[in-house]
Amino acid sequence: MSGHRGYVFSSNRIVKALRKAGMVKHNKKDASPKTLFAHLGHVYKSHPELRQTMDCMVHAEEHFWMHNGQQIYFFEDAQFCKNIIRGTYSIKETMPLFHGNESFILMLPEQFALANVNKGSGLLVTIFRHTDRELQVFDNFFDSINQERANVEIVGEHGDWMICVSYQEVAGSDVYSRVAIPNIWIEAVCNMENLQQYIDHMKDKNRFDYFAGALLDSPELDYQFQIFRFVIGFLVYRHALPERIREGLPNKVAPHEYTSPFVPKPHTSIVSHPAKEKGEVQGHYRSWHFRQLTDDRYYKGEHEDKQKGSRIIFVSDSFVKKGEAHLSTVES
Repeated sequence: MSGHRGYVFSSNRIVKALRKAGMVKHNKKDASPKTLFAHLGHVYKSHPELRQTMDCMVHAEEHFWMHNGQQIYFFEDAQFCKNIIRGTYSIKETMPLFHGNESFILMLPEQFALANVNKGSGLLVTIFRHTDRELQVFDNFFDSINQERANVEIVGEHGDWMICVSYQEVAGSDVYSRVAIPNIWIEAVCNMENLQQYIDHMKDKNRFDYFAGALLDSPELDYQFQIFRFVIGFLVYRHALPERIREGLPNKVAPHEYTSPFVPKPHTSIVSHPAKEKGEVQGHYRSWHFRQLTDDRYYKGEHEDKQKGSRIIFVSDSFVKKGEAHLSTVES
């Protein structure tokens, strides 16, 4: 897909299989998401046990994306994505990072490898307030397929907000995975420097999977850890540098690749590198630092109406050109 690994809907693949098997009439008018989940109801009617699986969570969150703005983010290049992974984040107040219930797809550059393994698809990220989860995510999905909602039991910790990420384990495959993190883990994940710290953190939390809770091996945990770091890094970056996110598509990306068959058309945005100062020689960023201002003194005067923790500064202290480091600071 034009230099980016996209996210292909699991629900769409299932409906295509139904059409191939003759269970759903193949009709171009029925190819749109408007009728997609009505067809998916055939599967859940025949196999009601699927309502208690991770696949059901993935389908519900895909449905949520289709009905909540259909936002897609493209990242400028692989080096930029690597810097998001390597960045450090000093975040204590997590609430300012959340823009309400939302769903978006992160399109990953082809050359960007999570955990040194270039295998997974783009990421479908679903963020919702915990108390809204049943109504906003599950009820609407089951209504769309004319099925009774499953009795969903959450196992493990949860906070005010939940970040869920769905993806194909190998881009183009039929195997999907899903990971989730409550906002109460964000500070801990931001402060982790290596995989072992994440493994130690997950020892008593590894059942944080709404249905299965299967144990993960080290490579899977590493991939999951990198996904969390990347998504959290994006949320911090989006909050601190909103001016670096603009509407549009990257060069050489054909609009029809991402707008068909979706109705209305998805909203596409480009996430780009931090702006360089005027006259600054082109170079590269080795790492970033984000620092959240939480002390009361930062919320006086012109900032007294701002939510505590909403001021995050971006510090680039490793802009390198010919062995010289350049320091610049940008504040949201």
